[in-house]
Amino acid sequence: MNSNSEFSFPEKFGNKERKVFLEGEAFIEVEKDSLRPFRVVAQGLTTTALGTSFNIREKGEKGIRISLVTGKVKIKNVSTSEDIYLNPGEELYRDPVTGEKNIRKFNTQTIASWKDGTILFEKSNLLEVVAILENWYGVKIAVQNPENASWEFSGEYHKQSLENVLKSMGYVQNFEYDLDGKNVTIKL
Repeated sequence: MNSNSEFSFPEKFGNKERKVFLEGEAFIEVEKDSLRPFRVVAQGLTTTALGTSFNIREKGEKGIRISLVTGKVKIKNVSTSEDIYLNPGEELYRDPVTGEKNIRKFNTQTIASWKDGTILFEKSNLLEVVAILENWYGVKIAVQNPENASWEFSGEYHKQSLENVLKSMGYVQNFEYDLDGKNVTIKL
């Protein structure tokens, strides 16, 4: 489970299914049990694992992404009973405003880098970088002069301190920062 995530499940699974509920992000590897399918409920979508490993990123107002690494999953929309199947390397993204669903390819090596202690940025804008760093390190980041930021940032940090990440990013993106406990100010 990634930081700031909640995973709830019954004390004991029933005889017909193994059902859990997710808010946030989790990488899940499932043991096959044809008599009791494994189901994850997030944002009104139920993902049924068919002996597999997958990542679910449920981010409230930012939508939901279900990314299949191995095996196969069936995704059911609780309100419409629509079924969607994913193959390895495919992910479903559902827009939180329009409800529109899009299936696309993704890089299976990067989808769950967080579980190995790696922060990965791929052409991320300032808002995406701030959100990832706030979630990862449990800090609050204020940005001075955000209108001056028109950059895309790519980089990989494996088990690095927040200070090391900010120092490296600041050098590349030409910004200064102040780090005061759980509060960070980025000066553009």
